[in-house]
Amino acid sequence: MKVAERTPSLGPGMRLLRTEPCNDIIGAVAGLTGEGAVVAITGSRGAGKSTPAWFAAKQTEAAVRYAAVTRDGRFAGTVQRLHVAVTDGPAPADSFVAFEELRQRVVVEPFRIVIDDAHDAPGELLDWVCKLWRLARRTGPGLDVVLIGTDDAWLAAAPHLRGLLQQWTTVRALTIEEVVHFIPHVHEIYADVDPKQLVRVDDSYAHGRWDAWAKFTAAVRRGQTDDERTLGPADVDRALDQLRSGARNAR
Repeated sequence: MKVAERTPSLGPGMRLLRTEPCNDIIGAVAGLTGEGAVVAITGSRGAGKSTPAWFAAKQTEAAVRYAAVTRDGRFAGTVQRLHVAVTDGPAPADSFVAFEELRQRVVVEPFRIVIDDAHDAPGELLDWVCKLWRLARRTGPGLDVVLIGTDDAWLAAAPHLRGLLQQWTTVRALTIEEVVHFIPHVHEIYADVDPKQLVRVDDSYAHGRWDAWAKFTAAVRRGQTDDERTLGPADVDRALDQLRSGARNAR
């Protein structure tokens, strides 16, 4: 998988949270063949969208390109990130030149592109994706596109894109019942944990968000020796204090 800027990370020792939506995402990305599928994955921040898509991309033999929309949603910056991901080379400064080089590539070989943070994408970028997809479908081997965003508003504002969707998966935060059921399987420190500790962490910090559980796990492990493989009340206190202190300092 070729990477532009960043990719999600599971974290040391973390196993993927295999919920039903997670398996849907993995199936959608791993099943891409370059024949022209458009897939959307939406849901709240931290609910677990990008990580399973990245995980699936690593498991497949298909060459999946990953790029994230720039934080400021600039068209030129995101096109350049896509150019880097697809061509594995430096992007031209001119976004129109970058677009033309991308167009030339997709008409001669199949591509599978994952676009993260699509909710920040400007309308012209979504229009561009549609045009590129139709061009590849008409004159080339095909272009698969996976769009990942936080909510449905950006798709509602792009009916031309929504009309191309072959699969739309929505991911929500975990319920407390799901936390108690799934979290013991994501890292060995949770294997024999008291469910009350999981409820406590979720109520006070994680709120059913996969990214928050990953950060909490990392905070716990930083405070333990290599030989420690359990989670007790003292570990929870220390990790929560560390995370809250970090949040205050970041303000």
